[in-house]
Amino acid sequence: MCRIGRTIIAATLCAALLASVQGTTGGRDDALVGFLSSDKVMSLAAETDRAFASYAPRPDPVATLGSLVDPVHVMVFFAAWRREDLKLAASVCRILETAGNSALTADYVGVSRDLARPAGLIRDNRIRDVPEIVIYLQGLEGGRIGARPGRPLEEELAETIQFARWQLAEDMLLDYDYFKFTFHEDLPIDCTRCHLAARPGRGPARPY
Repeated sequence: MCRIGRTIIAATLCAALLASVQGTTGGRDDALVGFLSSDKVMSLAAETDRAFASYAPRPDPVATLGSLVDPVHVMVFFAAWRREDLKLAASVCRILETAGNSALTADYVGVSRDLARPAGLIRDNRIRDVPEIVIYLQGLEGGRIGARPGRPLEEELAETIQFARWQLAEDMLLDYDYFKFTFHEDLPIDCTRCHLAARPGRGPARPY
């Protein structure tokens, strides 16, 4: 075989090998984009940081989260290929697992390296950077937690949710039905106007 022929074959083999490696890498990245189960997130975190296995959230904020009555949904956007992002997402998993409250649900969303996928979720949740935790109450955004919370994550999460509940209750202060069906006895609000309001043919509203 002539030298040119051998060169062409070698170049073809190199190109095929490179494509194979790129395809494998791309497949790995694709597997980390979109919804990931909490088990998957915890498993990935344990693989990248052995110390995570010993993480135990503080009991007081966990108790606060465990006492929630009305639904709260948490969406965690993160780069699953980045160690610190994985640690944050897995910490949320552990916190909610420890709280053991069915009213508190979560989705874990891995994003692509260029922050372009999953496009719909990124757009709808207005994600500009990751990691970011978005908290929803009754379908409304209640707050966000960025990459580096100033305090332990469980404290930041519990306080952000409580503040969002208080803010929503203040906004709905004159809505009879909201306070009729939404737990609010633990919130520092003056809802006297709501409780004293009466509709025709009905008695005064009672606390939740």
